[in-house]
Amino acid sequence: MITALAASGQTAFAASQSGLMRTLDGGRSWHSAFDALGAGSAIAVSAVALAPEFATVKTVFASAQGAILRSSDGGDTWQAAQLPTPAPFVTSLAISPDYGHDHTLFAASLEDGVFRSTDGGATWNSWNFGLLDFQVLSLVIAPNNTLYAGTATGLFASRNAGRAWSEFPLPCGHLPVLSLASTPEMLLAGTEGAGLLSSRDNGNTWQGGVEKALETVNALVVDGASTLALTPDTLFLSHDAGQTWQILPKTQDKTPVAICAAHKVFIGYENGEIEAIDTYALDGT
Repeated sequence: MITALAASGQTAFAASQSGLMRTLDGGRSWHSAFDALGAGSAIAVSAVALAPEFATVKTVFASAQGAILRSSDGGDTWQAAQLPTPAPFVTSLAISPDYGHDHTLFAASLEDGVFRSTDGGATWNSWNFGLLDFQVLSLVIAPNNTLYAGTATGLFASRNAGRAWSEFPLPCGHLPVLSLASTPEMLLAGTEGAGLLSSRDNGNTWQGGVEKALETVNALVVDGASTLALTPDTLFLSHDAGQTWQILPKTQDKTPVAICAAHKVFIGYENGEIEAIDTYALDGT
């Protein structure tokens, strides 16, 4: 099963329970990105993320079995950094928008809160002061450098790079926040059971979604004027910041479980397959 996707231009990575796959041709062909590790068995990968300057610096991170793997050459070679024990299960990675200067990134975990690295992923430390729920399901860094963590019981935010956290009450109460996305104008939170919530004032007030079918939102992606929202079995598309939605055609007998977008939309399926769709095809132009 595909667990996470990340893309930049024609290069994309797909994390799965059996390893990390890479394409260099926009999804036409995929190959293992871990060949250089020489591992005798499959390495389960739960999250993957690319540095904002990936097109020039080629830095990519992937989480695997209590460690964060880092590549500085686009996935040709890798170095591993162990996370504090006991080995946490990483659910999400978030990289600073100013990574080229501050070398900072964060890892969310299922039971141990948030970990931070300020040396490009070489070392990691827990950063959980004020975080009341250590079951972190999603993570995003807003353009204003506020770090948001979606947990099993709601939303938390840090305005000082994870040093301290505060809870942001949601209109739906203490429900799981499964997914997060951010633009300069809006913060989006995909919940379990209360649909998609949006905020235009950095999480201080929230509006509920108008699409009732978006009851549970497992993944969110914003790519230019397009917003993609993934429910347990359907992919939705909006061109007006979530005011109206359309259902993307579903491939028979395939359940989408992961999405990302970078000029192309990459969809990962439960059966391990990956599909690439040109953005223009979604716009209908």
